[in-house]
Amino acid sequence: MVTRDPAFVWASLLNHNMTDLVSSFRPGANYSPDLKALYGEDLLIITYLGWVMLALAVAGLVLWRPRRELSLWVWIALVFWVFSLGPYLHVAGEYVTWDGRKIPLPFLPFFEAFPLFSRISHPFRFVVPATLGLGILAGFGAKALAARVSLLRGGGGRGDGAGAG
Repeated sequence: MVTRDPAFVWASLLNHNMTDLVSSFRPGANYSPDLKALYGEDLLIITYLGWVMLALAVAGLVLWRPRRELSLWVWIALVFWVFSLGPYLHVAGEYVTWDGRKIPLPFLPFFEAFPLFSRISHPFRFVVPATLGLGILAGFGAKALAARVSLLRGGGGRGDGAGAG
């Protein structure tokens, strides 16, 4: 396992590898905002979730029954996505502040409290398990929509997602 001194990670990497909230919903190249200026490094951060996947996930949440089958995947998607945003809320190229202070996100206390988190210098990597959870939800949405289409065409599907398959 690669280990780094937590002080080094905090001072030089963590504050430069934040994820802009907007990049989750806007396709295209999203670079670490200050690594280029400070070190000449082009760190490309890919956290785009995809509008089709988001729409299908919402369809799954709305149409699938019973909903309790989705709860694990909802939690995985949300928790890991929030962790992927890094230690502070960063929106549209700027840190969001409240009363002159950056707004901390859950990654920050975990970073400070748990040794494993203190070794993570690129929190945007948490988007991978978030995408997994969202993809599973999108699959439920696609299956529920297919059952609805089948019902409308007279295929006898229940249309509620339950037992569709």
